[in-house]
Amino acid sequence: MTELDEARAELGRLEGVERTLIKQLLEIRAAIKTQESKIDELVKKGPPAINRLPVELLARIIFQSLPNYDDYCESKELRLVNRRSNLSTVSRLWRNVILNASIIWRDVVLDGGPLTVALLKTQLIRSGNVPLNVSITDAVYYELQTPSWLNVLLPAADRWQCLHIGELPYERMDEILEALESLKFPSLKDVSIYALDGRSSSACPRFLSPS
Repeated sequence: MTELDEARAELGRLEGVERTLIKQLLEIRAAIKTQESKIDELVKKGPPAINRLPVELLARIIFQSLPNYDDYCESKELRLVNRRSNLSTVSRLWRNVILNASIIWRDVVLDGGPLTVALLKTQLIRSGNVPLNVSITDAVYYELQTPSWLNVLLPAADRWQCLHIGELPYERMDEILEALESLKFPSLKDVSIYALDGRSSSACPRFLSPS
């Protein structure tokens, strides 16, 4: 066999290897598409992506979607009870997360909305030991008996970190402030107290005075 014949034979061998590799490449690409389709089907049959998140992360996302507590905002805009209730209907998982995540229950808004004394008791239980933001406005008096909700709320005073009392006539404000006088608030960091006419209380409540 001449050198030319050997070169042609080697070329033929290499072309054969090329055809084999191309065939394998096409088979691999087809297998990849099949596997991708299988994965897509399995994903569609599985739970939504958000339900595959760790429970702690899902709880944080739900918490971030709630209206923010703000001492300077109108508490009627918060309506946290309705918001939590609506979110709990998304799915069974969301309901379980909301019912068991203490931080979701940290904001106690008494504004004459749907929060009854019974619901207030339930909220304080679900809030566990997290610090509380408490907002009280005049509208609450049209819905709840003052002694009843105060008796429920005051035992958790050691967890209050923010307190907003607003839109109250002075006599009703005095009623609340008098109930607070004998209590200790070791966690309290932020307080705002405004009368019905928009003025802040002229005298510093005794429970806020340095001991």
